[in-house]
Amino acid sequence: MTRLITYYFTLILLLGSCTKFKLKYPYAENNTTIDTLYDVEIEDDYKWLEIAHEGNKKWFKWQNEQKRLTDTYISDRNLFLRDRISELNDIPLYIPIEIINNRVYYFKINANTNHTDLYSFNLTNRETIFIKDLGKSLRSLSRLKGSLSMDESKFAIINTINDYQNNLLIYDLQTGSDACDTIFNVRAYKPLWFESKVHYINDAFNSNDFSNQVCSYDVQTKAKSIHYESDLESIFDPLDISIDRINGRLYITDNLNNKCNTFKVDLIRQSEPVLINSMHIPEGNIYRMAGTDEENIFYIKHDKYFISKIDAYHIDSKKWNHLYTDNKRQLSEFNQIKDHVILSYKNMKDNKAVLINTKNLSSKPIRVIKEGVFTFVNNRQDTTLVFSEQSFTKPKSLNSASIRNSDYRYTIIENAALPFNPDDFVSKHVTIKSETGRNTNIVISHKKDIKLNGENPAIVFFYPNSTPIHINTFHFSRIMYMEQGFVFVQRSYEEYAQSFSIEEKEKDMRSILTYLTEAQYTDRDKLCISGYEYGASVAAKAINNDPTICKAVIMTNGIFDFVLHPSSDKIRYHNKQLFDFQTKEELQKLLIKSPYHNIKRSGDYPAILALYGDDNKTISPSHTYKYIAKLQMRTKGNNPICMHPHLRMNLGDSNVIMYDYKDHIYHALNFLSEAVDINLSSKNISRCN
Repeated sequence: MTRLITYYFTLILLLGSCTKFKLKYPYAENNTTIDTLYDVEIEDDYKWLEIAHEGNKKWFKWQNEQKRLTDTYISDRNLFLRDRISELNDIPLYIPIEIINNRVYYFKINANTNHTDLYSFNLTNRETIFIKDLGKSLRSLSRLKGSLSMDESKFAIINTINDYQNNLLIYDLQTGSDACDTIFNVRAYKPLWFESKVHYINDAFNSNDFSNQVCSYDVQTKAKSIHYESDLESIFDPLDISIDRINGRLYITDNLNNKCNTFKVDLIRQSEPVLINSMHIPEGNIYRMAGTDEENIFYIKHDKYFISKIDAYHIDSKKWNHLYTDNKRQLSEFNQIKDHVILSYKNMKDNKAVLINTKNLSSKPIRVIKEGVFTFVNNRQDTTLVFSEQSFTKPKSLNSASIRNSDYRYTIIENAALPFNPDDFVSKHVTIKSETGRNTNIVISHKKDIKLNGENPAIVFFYPNSTPIHINTFHFSRIMYMEQGFVFVQRSYEEYAQSFSIEEKEKDMRSILTYLTEAQYTDRDKLCISGYEYGASVAAKAINNDPTICKAVIMTNGIFDFVLHPSSDKIRYHNKQLFDFQTKEELQKLLIKSPYHNIKRSGDYPAILALYGDDNKTISPSHTYKYIAKLQMRTKGNNPICMHPHLRMNLGDSNVIMYDYKDHIYHALNFLSEAVDINLSSKNISRCN
């Protein structure tokens, strides 16, 4: 009898572990409202979910039940993942700031604890000095912008509060006090010092003022002054500043009425802005001021054919010199070394940089890493080159070299130890032909010993507007996925700016997924997509058109309702192709794109986990509430459709807690292992030899 009971008990356990039952979703009341816009009637079954607060008892109950459902489905059986996430995320990042008096100032960031420290390195005696503990109040995974005063006694830093708000913090390094002066709502450009004043751009977007101001703040008198105010046609038209510390000149450019205007402010005499040149901007072109030295102002020009040009305007002679042409618009950064400029290319496929002599206009390449992210730092004092490297699988490092040496042999200033063996993994760069007719570049990373038999799980990280900084933010998750047998795929940076419409992005996505299955990296039953913001929109549109395109989707901070989105969504100002309609025809075209309005009835959708920030001011979480409710009520398949809140940003007590990527990866990896039916194990963890 005992054996019989044991047999049936074991059988029940086996059946329970092998059978995927359809989840019983929390009931979402279908309370249809009809909005009429331009004589078009738009039905919204779940508009009541936009009213998201504890006073709305119906919403509060529904949201809590959703969270419990997801927690039950994922469970905590792979707790080793949390320790591994912390271990991998403990790799420090080094971000150089600037060089003053032969000392390199840089940030050392621990993403695991969200802790930032300020250091300096003496290039002469090779001495590293700890300067200040900047604590956990900085949003470290964004690229911090900092600058020191000319006497090195004050430090200014732009802190990214959220995607659309930046504050300027000014610390006194001599007193060692943790207190700082704070200036709210500034642009994310680097703060610029001259004597006791720090110069910055006021952010009209967050101050609800459709003007843009170039301002200065005197750290001695605590007084703010306005140098220049521009009533731009759009709050997103470029307004740039650069400073010549030697001669005390502030240069300002704005794009107004199809012209790029450059003004000079004499900071010593405190003069009014004087127009020194004005250029016509052809339609579809972008002109930006990149920097200045004692003789030239440098400009980057992007034309509508994706060609970039770097020009120098000689201030005294008023003549132009052409420095460089980039035919693929891959140029990412502009930096200056004494009598030279560095043009950096970050496309993940073939990183490179070009060094240009501003005296004789000669140029030569700089050899840099082939993958990942690298960052140069300005050094107008001498010919020492300082840069950081953040590759996929190599140690993160801060390095120095001399431009006098043709081979650029460099010395490591700081070097991070890795809690995994880089030799366990490989990365391959692949160029495929997209349905759009253009080339699409992807990076495919995986364990060295996997077999291309179509049986590997794969995850495609898709963020259409990815920059190298966005891409490298997920360095630790890439390793975790690969350790557990996933093929990790992400779009390269090379051609990202060449396609903007959601239809083109969807075609690129389909082309990537088709290639992965045809090349036997995976098949549709093992294929997963991870979409962030616009990437989630593209994924949602793709599975509406073809629910069988993949097995599972992770959607983070998705944008799903392109029409009746909440007015609090600041992201609507940034993407008119998704949110802007002025006529009936434009509205109808937008409705065809909107994922929320095109969910199929009785569609057999893939497994979906939607992650959202319940206090996200950039993208309202109601996008996710409405989208998931409608999916759950309409799907006919057995694949789970779940949602889960994550801490996005908490501004209480003046402390910033950044988005919890660790929690995100933990839930995502557990969810996908269930969806594609693989076992996660601590035995798969890569260790250094």
